[in-house]
Amino acid sequence: MDCIQHNVFLFRTRNPVNPIPKPRATSLVAAYEGAKEVQTQEELDELISDPDDMRMQALLVRERILGPAHPDTSYYIRYRGAVYADMGYFERCIALWMYALDMQMDKLDPLSPMTQSSLLSFAELFSFMMGGRNRSSNLVRFQDICAIFAKALAELERGHRVVMNAERPFNERDLNNYSRIITIILHLMSLICSLKSRMTSEQQFQFKKLVYQLVKLGPRRQDGQTLLHLAANSATTNVGKYPVCEFPCVNCIELLTEIGVDMDSVDLQGNTALHTACLSEEVNHTIILSLLKAGMHVDTRNCENKCALDLQSSRRKSLISQVMPHNFVSLKCLAARVVRQHRVKYRDIPHELKLFTNKH
Repeated sequence: MDCIQHNVFLFRTRNPVNPIPKPRATSLVAAYEGAKEVQTQEELDELISDPDDMRMQALLVRERILGPAHPDTSYYIRYRGAVYADMGYFERCIALWMYALDMQMDKLDPLSPMTQSSLLSFAELFSFMMGGRNRSSNLVRFQDICAIFAKALAELERGHRVVMNAERPFNERDLNNYSRIITIILHLMSLICSLKSRMTSEQQFQFKKLVYQLVKLGPRRQDGQTLLHLAANSATTNVGKYPVCEFPCVNCIELLTEIGVDMDSVDLQGNTALHTACLSEEVNHTIILSLLKAGMHVDTRNCENKCALDLQSSRRKSLISQVMPHNFVSLKCLAARVVRQHRVKYRDIPHELKLFTNKH
């Protein structure tokens, strides 16, 4: 880098009468720790002994020449941040990655794979900082992870407008990226939930306000699975190359139900979140119990006319029986079952009651 800079200075000053001045930045970048581009050979010589300052010069020059929209600009900012993370300088990594993410969201189209990759990198970083023997959740600051959650939500809202806009055609890749961002957001939510014990009441309110926006948006994957389905699905664990959080996640389920997620939503197969949980390999009675306590019906039937417990393998039936699901069946549910089982004809009843009966 210093050789290249030296040659550039020689080119700029080859005409001492009319040298080519370097443009000066109008504002300093906090992520670069306020570094300024050197203007003279003497200034460059002073930095040669400090490799870190020289690397900041490289980022400044690349951004000025290539511009913020060029993929190499954000790539090398993220690369430098990753190097800091490997060295344990997490604050510097987060600052650089945040700057790159803002750049991507400002310059790239919604649902860009590069933006999605940055969001996933943050989730993996926070998970790494919070795991392991020599690390603790205290390394992660609430304001950092909550800021990324808010940015991920903003990107999802941008993508939501794309996939819901009938006037603009979208492709399968857009749907895949949209679904992937939903999954990343759930991982970030799970990480923040694990910080609950040291969050202030104000921070909890701030977080729940964002989750409310997410629930109100009502995003779904291509298969119709909602946030609650994904929170109860073991497949949600697989989000990238490195592990982040494990699902089903009882913290996410309890938070979503507290905020007011629709408990009766079904996917394209007619499965509720309880169906999805019972199909998950990592299901346990705590997950099932949290869904039932939140008001989910154990006897709702899917498109194959199966309720959630019908999907249980013999290996898991004894586990699920621990929740005593019959305690969550109401007289109204039993009446609806009889009507459906005996095909009793009914008419002139409220629309809501018809829907309730048809689900059983």
